[in-house]
Amino acid sequence: MLTTLYCGVQAAPIVRVAVEAALPSELPRLVEGLRLLNRADPFLEVTLQDKGEYVLGAAGTVSVHAYMSSD
Repeated sequence: MLTTLYCGVQAAPIVRVAVEAALPSELPRLVEGLRLLNRADPFLEVTLQDKGEYVLGAAGTVSVHAYMSSD
């Protein structure tokens, strides 16, 4: 799967991480946060798998840690 970047270059995510809400009641907040993150960063790929799992695709582990940070 290739993602088209703003600069016209195509690149596939190197790191993929599945994410889930800590509590089922927080799922709408997770989905909204992922939607906003996907809009804000063209280098991030957010996909919903067939089984309902959300997966972040990024250029590297540093990017994933930055996205997942609660600070």
